[in-house]
Amino acid sequence: MNIEKCLREYREKTARIAILALGISGLRDEINYSTGIIETDDETIEGMTFRRSEGGDGSNEISSKTERVALKFRYEQDKLGKPVSVSSLYDEIRRREGELNRLKDEIGPMKLALDGLTTRERFIIDEHYIDGLTWREVIERWKTAFDYYPSERKCKEVSCKAFVKLKRMLSESIECTDSARILHG
Repeated sequence: MNIEKCLREYREKTARIAILALGISGLRDEINYSTGIIETDDETIEGMTFRRSEGGDGSNEISSKTERVALKFRYEQDKLGKPVSVSSLYDEIRRREGELNRLKDEIGPMKLALDGLTTRERFIIDEHYIDGLTWREVIERWKTAFDYYPSERKCKEVSCKAFVKLKRMLSESIECTDSARILHG
């Protein structure tokens, strides 16, 4: 696992999680408010199948119970103004929930590991790797936050220490890319 890559994608993934959660909520609202009921097409048909028969055995009647249920279902869907394919909305919810859970699983360990950093280490990681600021911009923000100007070398040293901690917490191999190059030649 490349921790630097994970940090650079962290913001995008957290934003995607928020967007998926909002989309899922919207789909659930669409199902609930547009139909007035919380039920899939399959559940509706199953309930209709077990209902008492409403027709007689006249010569013009459809003799198959399945055909009667299907036609009655179509009629009731039209009457309720319910979309014919509520199941597709549930399928979309399940698809989005799958992606949401995958993303949460991907960033969960990193989120916990970031909480284990010191204030200054977290500041450097947040500003440079997650927010994508240049070292010069990080130094300017550092001045505002900590009331002194650090050198770029100092920022990179803090960054490298943070990477070592993240590596240890995540139990993964890592190279402190630009920090290691500055410190070790």
